[in-house]
Amino acid sequence: MKKICVFGANGKTGLELIRQAKENNYPIKAAVRRKASLAEYEGNLEIVEYSFDQPETVLSALKGCEVAVSVIGTGSYAAAAKPTKLYSESVKILIESLRECRIKRLIVVSSAGTEHDENSPWYYRTIFRPWLMNSYMDMMKMETIVEDSNELQWTIVRPTYLLDGKSKIYIVKDRKIGTGNFKINRIDLADFILKECHE
Repeated sequence: MKKICVFGANGKTGLELIRQAKENNYPIKAAVRRKASLAEYEGNLEIVEYSFDQPETVLSALKGCEVAVSVIGTGSYAAAAKPTKLYSESVKILIESLRECRIKRLIVVSSAGTEHDENSPWYYRTIFRPWLMNSYMDMMKMETIVEDSNELQWTIVRPTYLLDGKSKIYIVKDRKIGTGNFKINRIDLADFILKECHE
């Protein structure tokens, strides 16, 4: 069974990944900027600290793993509305680290908002998406960088609006949001990511 290193493991999606991985006995390592953010898991989970400003810590986090998952994010909608290079700059460091560690599998979480879709609700197209365009633009750069890393086996996951509900049957589509597929529960996003880790 492949060991997974999750960057941004203390966010909502990261925590759900940890929960499901442990529930299914998947070997997993949580990479966070501050160990204290996962204090409740201390002693029950392998936790490592990293900073993309210190590439050696990313290398250290990846040690012993076969899959890297990035679920990093800005942390709030207000922060997401501001100009950022978080996604594009961090994935550059992550890909270089993967090459050095000879790890081939990479999964990054982006957003369905990186593409305009006429099927999405009007309020999302006209208000919400333009408001978050700074983050979406940097996610687009991240996606291009990942797509250009031909030696990697990569998956870019573009979830729609995330909710914290119970698991449901969910739809996976290539690129487009699609009618009736505008929302997904975070539990199902994590389920899909974990399945992709073991493809």
